[in-house]
Amino acid sequence: MLTKSLSRVLKVAGVTAMVPLATLVLAPKAHASTLLSTTPEVIFSDFTDLDGTDKLTFNKYDSEKEETIIDKIVLSLKAELTTEGTVTNKTRSSRSVTVKSELKQFDIQTDIGLDPFAVFSTPQFLINKSYSVGANKTIDIDTFTTSTTITKEFTSIAEISKFLGKTGTYSFLPFTNIETNVSANGGNVSSDISTLAKITAQVQYYGEKKVSVRRRVPEASTTFGILALAGVMLVSQTSKPQKKLAV
Repeated sequence: MLTKSLSRVLKVAGVTAMVPLATLVLAPKAHASTLLSTTPEVIFSDFTDLDGTDKLTFNKYDSEKEETIIDKIVLSLKAELTTEGTVTNKTRSSRSVTVKSELKQFDIQTDIGLDPFAVFSTPQFLINKSYSVGANKTIDIDTFTTSTTITKEFTSIAEISKFLGKTGTYSFLPFTNIETNVSANGGNVSSDISTLAKITAQVQYYGEKKVSVRRRVPEASTTFGILALAGVMLVSQTSKPQKKLAV
């Protein structure tokens, strides 16, 4: 090999210490994890309660085709709950009506076997307010909106593998449980209260491009320069005049 013969020449020339052989082989640089791909946003809205029928579905990422190594997947999710409706007093006198709507559950499950995770902290009231409703009157209650944004990271090999594939999809499935109660002193009150859930989701893939690791050799000009230097020094040493021995 070139590196072995070069080492011998340098040793003869007495300059081995000046150009160590180890400096001629460069180690590959480490690659930092970067954002490689972002999916389009997936949006849906539906009235609660949600039972997993509605899905946020994405295509799996083909890391082999893209020649990438994935080390992190990030789900960004925004959820919004909007509650509104009407209350009717069916009696001949005014009534004080209290409307309570309490969120008991808002979780996300998957169809690829990942652990469920919460979107909202629960329990929490979406509505807890009293209204004065006149005799034989119907009123619109206030519109109440609550929202949150969460980021969920998946970093283990087992988790990441579930998002990858040449074909196929994966889905996030929302589940909610909302309890609504309308009460009035004296009764004879009806209501129509509904909560609309809107969810927006997006997935990002982080990692690095695959790189072929090859050992780098010196450029031709560098190699010939070193050989030339070694040759000159060798000639210089052999051409020095020899001292005469005393008779």
